[in-house]
Amino acid sequence: MSDLATLRRLRAELTARRIAEPTAIPSDGPVLADELAGDPRPDLPGSELWTRLLATAHELDGPDPAGLFGALHGLRCCGAILEARRGRWRLAPTLDPTERLSRWHDRPAWGADAAVWLAPHRDRLRRLLDTLEPPP
Repeated sequence: MSDLATLRRLRAELTARRIAEPTAIPSDGPVLADELAGDPRPDLPGSELWTRLLATAHELDGPDPAGLFGALHGLRCCGAILEARRGRWRLAPTLDPTERLSRWHDRPAWGADAAVWLAPHRDRLRRLLDTLEPPP
């Protein structure tokens, strides 16, 4: 099993456990936001922005793996970054031909995943990205 497949399996198991055992998770306060919405990929650029983005998405959706938070968290785990374009933030892939650092080896591979995971949340995602301070 590849490292990426192992990460996906572990993430799915943790998410399922958190949903199945809600009493194991604090019900309020910053510990929950930090625990669930912290940046899962601090090795990639923009970790502070991702932490804020995920915390805000978590406040809106909770830990729903099918919601906006789940989509953002999963894509970040796979190597998504925030990119400044025309004075706004947008999601973009970390392109890696070896697929060791990121799931995406080219833009079409990213586009396919974005269509599945982000398209259902397009309007909410746009509003959420606008809550971040504008890029330099």
